[in-house]
Amino acid sequence: MAVGCTNPTSGGASSSSSLPASPPASPTPATVASPSAAVPAPTRSTSQPAYADGRLDLTVIDSHGQGREGVTIRVVSEAGDEHALVSGPGGVASEALPPAFYDLEIAVGCTDGLEILGGATGKVAIPPGEVVTGELSVQWRHRFGPGLPTRWVATDGGRDSVEPPLWRSGVVYDVSFAVVDRCDGDRRAPGVSFDTFRFTPSGNAGVSGAGEFRADAEGWGHVQAFCTDPGVIELSMTDATNPDEPTFDLLVFTEGGSGRPSCDV
Repeated sequence: MAVGCTNPTSGGASSSSSLPASPPASPTPATVASPSAAVPAPTRSTSQPAYADGRLDLTVIDSHGQGREGVTIRVVSEAGDEHALVSGPGGVASEALPPAFYDLEIAVGCTDGLEILGGATGKVAIPPGEVVTGELSVQWRHRFGPGLPTRWVATDGGRDSVEPPLWRSGVVYDVSFAVVDRCDGDRRAPGVSFDTFRFTPSGNAGVSGAGEFRADAEGWGHVQAFCTDPGVIELSMTDATNPDEPTFDLLVFTEGGSGRPSCDV
């Protein structure tokens, strides 16, 4: 999916003036490329000298229209000069640039905390002394998240049936799961944070607190859970900041037993 930077008449980026008729090192005709709409040819700027820098203000948004921080944008000039912008709070990335035409691209790959799965490309003209605004879309997930294997154990030290798997009513169980680095072959990631994930139990179960939200020294995450009423127990994790993240089912299969546990009352 490509997203271009356009002026207000085409519903995208805006600038109050455009490239001069003959800017240094700028091609003609001076137009802004967009996958959705053409824009008028720019006119000569009278408010700034031809050599003055312009500015590019981009917002990186995800599929739900939320600004996404920490995303790298490749900015390449006609001359082949390349540098990177990184989106800050609210997904905003801003930089002064010499007047020219630029190719824009979301950089796919891994950052300290994100895995960028895909993103938009676009073209933009930066007029002298003016500000151009636009948006680029991104598909992403957190770099660190829950993974297999999962397991559970009663915190009171009692013995529990694993065939079939049963939990004793009112007993707190430590449910642990691998916290994996998705950019390193899903290897366990000791000590990393996964604090955007939330735990959701079935109606006959509950959780004590919200979980540690940080992997231990061996790369395991933990949540304390218990059951109260008869029936199959469910416990899942979702990413509170990324609705596109698939739900991770903690109890569908665990070490030492197959199938979900039921509440033994």
